[in-house]
Amino acid sequence: MNKSFVITGLLLILCATPCRAGFIIAEKLAKDCQNEKCTAYIQGAVDALLYMRPRSICIPLKTSAGQIESIVKKYAAAHPEGWRRNAGGEIYKALCEAYPCR
Repeated sequence: MNKSFVITGLLLILCATPCRAGFIIAEKLAKDCQNEKCTAYIQGAVDALLYMRPRSICIPLKTSAGQIESIVKKYAAAHPEGWRRNAGGEIYKALCEAYPCR
């Protein structure tokens, strides 16, 4: 019985597919935004940025997720040179430009 567990375990290990971890590039995010699939990613990135409390971004309290999404889309359209970069970094740049601390 133990032998069958070992064989089953080995077969499962051999059949397992590796996970791919990686970042979403801005170009993929821009394509997802055309299909309205980018809202959750942008909100997650903003939440992570605000959790780190950067001194370079001061988003007004009553700013909606829709407003932030519009800012990110506008920034991406105006800066196609950043499309091959990490999407989170481009979201950060968009927010720094739109909501600089004074």
